Amino acid sequence: MKDKVELDEILNEFSTDFKARGNEALEQYVKEYPELTEILYERAGMARMFTKLPDAEMTKEQEAIRILKSASAVQNLLYTRRAKATEADAGEALPFASLQERLNEQKETYESAAAKLRLSPLILKVLDKRKVRPGSLPRYLFEELAEILGTTFEAVQSYLSLKPVLSGGHYKAESAPTSKAQSEFVELVEHDPDLNAADKDYWLSFPTIDRE
Repeated sequence: MKDKVELDEILNEFSTDFKARGNEALEQYVKEYPELTEILYERAGMARMFTKLPDAEMTKEQEAIRILKSASAVQNLLYTRRAKATEADAGEALPFASLQERLNEQKETYESAAAKLRLSPLILKVLDKRKVRPGSLPRYLFEELAEILGTTFEAVQSYLSLKPVLSGGHYKAESAPTSKAQSEFVELVEHDPDLNAADKDYWLSFPTIDRE
């Protein structure tokens, strides 16, 4: 990436050139500076918006407000576009929408998977809603869960690292309401009434991601 002084010079030259040559200038600068593609398109978008504004005599204060409003509108459009792109990428990257869905595909249930993991079905349900802080989980749990789900460590880690959902909400990240509260895995294990002492000691013996 260019340093700030050089970047400002390039963008100022582009702004002047774009006013004179429009898309031809945009294409040229994108080819010459591919690392600045997104910034160049933003500048071009702002310039196009300015040309559509009605001509009128304005004070310096009014002119400043007009520029800020136009810039804000462009930024909002860009934010929306990027958010949608990020959500689409997240949906494509994950092989399942919920642990429950994936378990069903593997002919498993919360209960059967919990038995194999020496955990309780309740803890799996809490994990499915991403209400456990990812860093408090043992790496070994990701590995064992990935084997049961027939997927990869990375896929499980990515899913459990998504924002938590409220009870009763959908599992898909793009539509679920978020919750700020997340539990620590150790606390869940220690206070789970369905786990015996041996199973609790078993899971508490593994280092968490945070401690690695």
